Amino acid sequence: MKRKLITIIVILLPILAFGFHILSSTGFFRTIDNQMNGKIVGNFPIAGVEDMTIDEDDNFGIFIAYDRAAERDGKPKKDDGIYMIDLSKDTFEIKLLSKNFKKPLALHGISLIQLDSNHHKLFVINHAAGENIEVFDLYHWDSLVHEKTMQHELIFSPNDIVAISET
Repeated sequence: MKRKLITIIVILLPILAFGFHILSSTGFFRTIDNQMNGKIVGNFPIAGVEDMTIDEDDNFGIFIAYDRAAERDGKPKKDDGIYMIDLSKDTFEIKLLSKNFKKPLALHGISLIQLDSNHHKLFVINHAAGENIEVFDLYHWDSLVHEKTMQHELIFSPNDIVAISET
């Protein structure tokens, strides 16, 4: 009986020590304090902001909104779209850029490339009708023109995009 007890302890002790090591090294026992060291400079009345990109040279940002909660709850989605925010002013004015885009939108990720001082190329993942990448020309920060829709059989459920060239 004593020998069985020692055998069980010899077997279980390393297993328990290993399990404790795994749990502690992956942060299971760690507490995280909810804190913010910055300050809130503005609130935006747009639901479902999904992704954003900043052009630091021209001091503006582009963000996309897709209100999944409204879709889930069967409510109308009023804020879906591509928006521009002017970061050069303290008022942080927001402008809807995609109001003339007539295709359905279910936006997920964006990437922006500057081509010259007044021309940017914007790539946006759109899940509305398959797995598409919508390509836009953005002129003077506020004129968005749809160029093309890209689709490929190897693109499956993309989450984000990084553009490396304008094509």
